[in-house]
Amino acid sequence: MRLCFRLAMAAALLLALCGSSANAQGEWKRFTSSKGGFNVLMPGTPKESVEYLDQEKKLALYQFLVEKEQGNIAYLTTYSDYNPDDVKRVKPDTLLENASEGARNAVNGKVVRKQKVTLSGNPGLEFEFDLPDSGKYIARIYLVKSRLYQTIYVGVNNRTKKADAMKYITSFRLNSQ
Repeated sequence: MRLCFRLAMAAALLLALCGSSANAQGEWKRFTSSKGGFNVLMPGTPKESVEYLDQEKKLALYQFLVEKEQGNIAYLTTYSDYNPDDVKRVKPDTLLENASEGARNAVNGKVVRKQKVTLSGNPGLEFEFDLPDSGKYIARIYLVKSRLYQTIYVGVNNRTKKADAMKYITSFRLNSQ
């Protein structure tokens, strides 16, 4: 459970602390990560980075970020591979719920809605939080075997574009599709 919280916290902190902005000009295009095994529509070319969530550097968070409007809007896709034995000990719904609660706590969000979703038969969760700075945090997370995928949209300072958020989070696909 602590890993779920740390993963959600790292993603939220990246959005809050990121000082540089990736080029987000241009039209929406499908970004594919061969290594990550996914593709998603993004409004620009993402800045790629890796953050280790443990001291032993065994749990890596792979991040793909596009910022718009001087960092007031962020599109973030992440994935991380958990130890398969750890994942087997926890119900998928519990892992997903803990990850969403970790994200909510990290951004001090107020739950607007949550609903179960699936991706190629894999369990997922879609959720939306109101943020203290008149913003929105809208995400979908999926557990595919022992890999946790997250698509996160954050809009702050009344800059939220709900249609773009939904276009983004619902466009996520596994490369095998």
